[in-house]
Order: sequence, then structure tokens, then C-alpha cells
Amino acid sequence: LVSADVPLAFEALADLNPSFTQGILSALPEERRQAIINSATPELAHQWERNRSFEPGTIGQFMEPTYAMFRPGMTVDEAIEKLRALVKTAFITYGYVTDPDHKLLGLVTMRDLLFAGRDAQLADIMLRDVFVLRPGMTVPEAMKLSLSRHYPVYPVCDDQERLLGLVRGQAIFEAQ
Repeated sequence: LVSADVPLAFEALADLNPSFTQGILSALPEERRQAIINSATPELAHQWERNRSFEPGTIGQFMEPTYAMFRPGMTVDEAIEKLRALVKTAFITYGYVTDPDHKLLGLVTMRDLLFAGRDAQLADIMLRDVFVLRPGMTVPEAMKLSLSRHYPVYPVCDDQERLLGLVRGQAIFEAQ
């Protein structure tokens, strides 16, 4: 892998199921792995490094970055403006409402944003008590819990309810 191949390798890995990406990255020599990670966006590089800390076959290896994070006091109008920029570079399904420590407080659907008043605060329209996966769960455990839910994306939180990343339902089923 020469330096000219690094951007191409990054692009290929960014398009894969995150667990496949982790498997490939862990098989590379440290210097090559670090060159690819360094070529990634800061959010993706951080997520890849975080995912490396979890055991293979666990949900922690499947996480994608959470781009659409909002504060509870943000208005619908402010969230929409932020989303306008985000959707140009990331596939956004839900907005996640967090506190300053990234504790997950709620979830906002695009439908909620579309029909809420523009001055409404996200705290007033968000769904509370969000179903989450834990990073140490095995894929079969997560699949069993998600079977009756059929959500396109699941937030992954640690035991303090801090949002660590997102897992696509499709990625869970691909792995199984």
C-alpha cells in the first residue's frame, strides 16, 4: 500500500459494513492502518478507533458515527438548518438529542421536524425512553432484541447512557 493508495483504501473501507472495516483494519500493519485512519474524516477516524476497543462479534464493532446530535433547547428551525448541511455528506435517519456529556435524552424523527412548529424546542417534540443497544452485546443478542422493532438505525449507548455511535439494522442482519 503506497501513499497514493491510502485515499482509495479509505473510500473502499468507508463504504463497507463497519464490522468488515474493523476486520480489515486489524489485519493491516500498524503503519498502514494508521495512514488509512489519518485519511478519514475526523468523525469516522474517531469512530473506527472507538470500535477497535470492542471485541469482534459485538455491536461495538458495528458502530457508525452519530452526525445528527442536537441539544434539547435547540429549536426545530435550528435543527433543520444543521440537517441541511449534514445531509450533503451523511445519510441521516434520526436526530439524537443529547446533553453536553453525550447522554442520550431522546430521538427526533424527520416527521417530527416536518410537522412541529419552527420555534418548538427539540425537548418538547423528541421521543423519550429510546431503545438502545449496548456495545458489548453480541450480534445474535442484538438481533433478537431488534427483531420486533424493525428500526433502520439503533443508537448504541454505554452504561451511563452516553451515545457512542449508531448501528444500522441492515448491518446486524448482514453479519448474522
